[in-house]
Amino acid sequence: MRASREVISLDELVREEWGSQSADEIGQVRRNAWHLRQKIEPAPEHSRYIHNDRGHGYRFQTG
Repeated sequence: MRASREVISLDELVREEWGSQSADEIGQVRRNAWHLRQKIEPAPEHSRYIHNDRGHGYRFQTG
């Protein structure tokens, strides 16, 4: 949220959540993003807030 509209890499998300020793948690980041979409998106199959920039990471967009 603090980096709204900025793409955050999967590696950076993993480091922020689990620390530098947990490089194998990328699948967990993807699952968490999916669950979060189910909770906050009006239509989860058409992301309005959480966007995946393929090959780069995720970004949150409020408008």
